[in-house]
Amino acid sequence: MLGLCNNEKEALTQCLKQASADTKKRAIEANKEKRDRLETKWKKIEEEEYGEDAILKMILDRELKKRESATK
Repeated sequence: MLGLCNNEKEALTQCLKQASADTKKRAIEANKEKRDRLETKWKKIEEEEYGEDAILKMILDRELKKRESATK
């Protein structure tokens, strides 16, 4: 009422905001690392399936496009 604990309240608010920001930042970094690991795994799987640089996949896609255009 007299404004005596406003300083403590402001300090607590700032501390909680900083803690929240730190938690969000850690979560974003963790998600980025997880996404990078998943993309690496998918790339490895694709390379195992289609070969390095996915040459086989490009050839198959071209043939599919040719067949689609021939049927039209």
